[in-house]
Amino acid sequence: MDKELFKLVRINDNSECRAYKFAKTPNYSIGVWSSEPDKVVWVDKTTNFDCMIVRSYTTGTLCGYVGVPATHPLHGTCADELIVSPQVHGGLTFSGKCFEGASEEYCLVCHTPSENGEVWWFGFDCAHYCDVAPMWCGMFMDKKSTYKDIQFVTKEVEELALHLLLQQR
Repeated sequence: MDKELFKLVRINDNSECRAYKFAKTPNYSIGVWSSEPDKVVWVDKTTNFDCMIVRSYTTGTLCGYVGVPATHPLHGTCADELIVSPQVHGGLTFSGKCFEGASEEYCLVCHTPSENGEVWWFGFDCAHYCDVAPMWCGMFMDKKSTYKDIQFVTKEVEELALHLLLQQR
């Protein structure tokens, strides 16, 4: 794997919400995604869970993640083993810890740990039927296809964080 493909450049100075863009721009078509960050990392103020949005380098679609601390009862649980699955776009498609050997400056599921320490991530992607993928814009689409933008994915991440908070009680 060429790690340089996944290298990011920080585009803001806000310590509460860190945003990044790809250092090497992928060959996506031009669209609303062109002005969006490719990775955003923050701690949700309502739940105090680590949150992240990462753009898939291969498709250009966004993926959303919420990290639960080691004290959470679902920490270490596989997404498909959850008894009550959250209602996020396309369902949960990922669970796991940060990618080994990576850092927040890469477009992978990895971040600089908050006060929560190392977390267990639950995530979803926006590369399903009727989702527009910047890499394949115009292909595999019908009239109902829409691009799931940063605002949509942020809302879904916040809903997932709330769902995971309720599972803690």
